[in-house]
Amino acid sequence: TWDNRFYWGYLDDNETLNPRALADVSEVDGDGEAIIDEITGEQMVTVGLKNQYIAQKKTEANALLHETDWYVVREAEGGSAVPDAIATARAAVRTACAGIETKITNASDLDAFMALFDTSLDGDGNVVKSDMDCY
Repeated sequence: TWDNRFYWGYLDDNETLNPRALADVSEVDGDGEAIIDEITGEQMVTVGLKNQYIAQKKTEANALLHETDWYVVREAEGGSAVPDAIATARAAVRTACAGIETKITNASDLDAFMALFDTSLDGDGNVVKSDMDCY
């Protein structure tokens, strides 16, 4: 079996996996000419795995920060200060997001990228989160 997060499926030989691209791909036709999106008039681009997962992690971070945004708004509008525990938690989310973005960006090939999803077991047999489970 194959993991559809990382592969499109098998090539015509039914043995070799067809990997998804890490970087964005500007689409071209069989003659090498740009494929133009009829709506935007721009060349079509298939978003690569790196940009897909960076966007996903930013969305997750935004959702977590959204839960406590009201503290920041309250302070900005002259109300009470953001509690230290909330400020610390928000900083941890931003730090985790920046950290996983760096790891994703620095993945040199598909194997390195896929390794970010690997989990392991600790000494007690408990699953240790993967790098992608950063929040």
